[in-house]
Amino acid sequence: MNHTLLTVNIAIIEEHIQTKKYTIVKNSEKETNFLTKLIDLIRRLDTKCISSKKVLEQIVQEFADNIKKIWFKHSKIVNITKHSKLWWNKECQRALKKYRVSKQVKEWRILRSIVKKTKCVFFDNEIAEKNSSPWKLINWVKKHKPPAIKAIQYNSWPYLKLDNLWQTLHSLFNSAQNCQVN
Repeated sequence: MNHTLLTVNIAIIEEHIQTKKYTIVKNSEKETNFLTKLIDLIRRLDTKCISSKKVLEQIVQEFADNIKKIWFKHSKIVNITKHSKLWWNKECQRALKKYRVSKQVKEWRILRSIVKKTKCVFFDNEIAEKNSSPWKLINWVKKHKPPAIKAIQYNSWPYLKLDNLWQTLHSLFNSAQNCQVN
């Protein structure tokens, strides 16, 4: 029997998925303007003349269209890549520009210091607060079963000492024997 080796080459290309989204920088002037316009739009919303389902749908559609216009007016397109840094801010950008112009070691150190500070603030505020505490981010110890002596309870009271457990077991055993005798 002759066997023929079959070789197949499958080309796997590294795929770079780049997404775009509209965003408004938090605590920026654009965000303030957007919120001001949105609040004004909500205040001007006329709900007195809603007489039918069709009128309600028209009002809601008009409201949604106006919100969309305001959003696109105040937001900007951001390309999100695998290299995007959510923590990067204007201060980092200014420090980077200064370093690129001067190419001095002093400016490089300032840039690194600002980046480090910005990362710390971002991860402390954004990540830790979303998880309610920074301690939940760290897997300090793996879950383990409590010792058997702590896990045993009788009438909602845990047995913390072995002597108490033996006494209770002994009394339960004796009461069970007395029940069988009677």
